[in-house]
Amino acid sequence: MRCEMMYDQVLSNPDGGDLQDRVENYFLAWSNSVRRDLEALGVLDSPSSIDALLGIDPAAMTDEQLDATLALMQRQQAGWASAKKERR
Repeated sequence: MRCEMMYDQVLSNPDGGDLQDRVENYFLAWSNSVRRDLEALGVLDSPSSIDALLGIDPAAMTDEQLDATLALMQRQQAGWASAKKERR
Protein backbone atom coordinates (compact mmCIF):
# COMPACT_ATOMS: atom_id res chain seq x y z
CA MET A 1 0.00 0.00 0.00
CA ARG A 2 2.74 2.47 0.94
CA CYS A 3 4.60 1.83 -2.35
CA GLU A 4 1.42 2.54 -4.28
CA MET A 5 1.00 5.85 -2.45
CA MET A 6 4.59 6.85 -3.19
CA TYR A 7 4.16 5.80 -6.80
CA ASP A 8 0.95 7.81 -7.18
CA GLN A 9 2.49 10.89 -5.55
CA VAL A 10 5.57 10.82 -7.78
CA LEU A 11 3.59 10.28 -10.99
CA SER A 12 0.87 12.78 -10.20
CA ASN A 13 3.27 15.63 -9.40
CA PRO A 14 3.73 17.55 -12.67
CA ASP A 15 6.49 19.87 -11.37
CA GLY A 16 8.43 19.49 -14.58
CA GLY A 17 11.47 17.39 -15.22
CA ASP A 18 11.39 13.84 -16.38
CA LEU A 19 10.07 10.92 -14.37
CA GLN A 20 13.52 9.68 -13.38
CA ASP A 21 14.43 13.09 -11.89
CA ARG A 22 11.18 13.21 -9.92
CA VAL A 23 11.64 9.67 -8.61
CA GLU A 24 15.25 10.37 -7.58
CA ASN A 25 14.32 13.63 -5.86
CA TYR A 26 11.39 12.06 -4.03
CA PHE A 27 13.50 9.12 -2.87
CA LEU A 28 16.32 11.40 -1.67
CA ALA A 29 13.87 13.56 0.29
CA TRP A 30 12.23 10.48 1.81
CA SER A 31 15.54 8.81 2.75
CA ASN A 32 16.89 12.02 4.31
CA SER A 33 13.71 12.30 6.36
CA VAL A 34 14.07 8.72 7.58
CA ARG A 35 17.75 9.28 8.45
CA ARG A 36 16.93 12.45 10.45
CA ASP A 37 14.17 10.61 12.32
CA LEU A 38 16.49 7.72 13.19
CA GLU A 39 19.22 10.09 14.35
CA ALA A 40 16.70 11.99 16.51
CA LEU A 41 15.65 8.70 18.11
CA GLY A 42 19.28 7.86 18.84
CA VAL A 43 19.23 4.81 16.58
CA LEU A 44 21.81 6.32 14.29
CA ASP A 45 24.70 8.59 15.04
CA SER A 46 26.16 10.81 12.40
CA PRO A 47 29.07 9.05 10.63
CA SER A 48 31.50 11.81 11.56
CA SER A 49 30.89 11.37 15.29
CA ILE A 50 31.32 7.61 15.05
CA ASP A 51 34.50 7.95 12.99
CA ALA A 52 35.86 10.50 15.44
CA LEU A 53 35.24 8.20 18.41
CA LEU A 54 36.68 5.14 16.72
CA GLY A 55 39.79 7.07 15.71
CA ILE A 56 40.79 7.72 19.33
CA ASP A 57 42.88 5.29 21.35
CA PRO A 58 40.64 4.21 24.26
CA ALA A 59 43.45 4.91 26.72
CA ALA A 60 43.50 8.54 25.55
CA MET A 61 39.72 9.06 25.71
CA THR A 62 38.10 11.44 28.14
CA ASP A 63 35.34 10.17 30.40
CA GLU A 64 32.76 11.79 28.11
CA GLN A 65 34.22 10.09 25.04
CA LEU A 66 34.26 6.72 26.82
CA ASP A 67 30.63 7.21 27.89
CA ALA A 68 29.62 8.12 24.33
CA THR A 69 31.46 5.09 22.92
CA LEU A 70 29.86 2.74 25.45
CA ALA A 71 26.41 4.20 24.73
CA LEU A 72 27.00 3.74 21.00
CA MET A 73 28.04 0.12 21.52
CA GLN A 74 25.01 -0.57 23.73
CA ARG A 75 22.64 0.89 21.13
CA GLN A 76 24.31 -1.18 18.43
CA GLN A 77 24.01 -4.37 20.50
CA ALA A 78 20.35 -3.61 21.22
CA GLY A 79 19.77 -3.10 17.51
CA TRP A 80 21.41 -6.43 16.70
CA ALA A 81 19.36 -8.20 19.40
CA SER A 82 16.17 -6.65 18.05
CA ALA A 83 16.99 -7.65 14.48
CA LYS A 84 17.83 -11.18 15.61
CA LYS A 85 14.53 -11.41 17.50
CA GLU A 86 12.57 -10.21 14.44
CA ARG A 87 14.16 -12.88 12.22
CA ARG A 88 12.89 -15.67 14.48
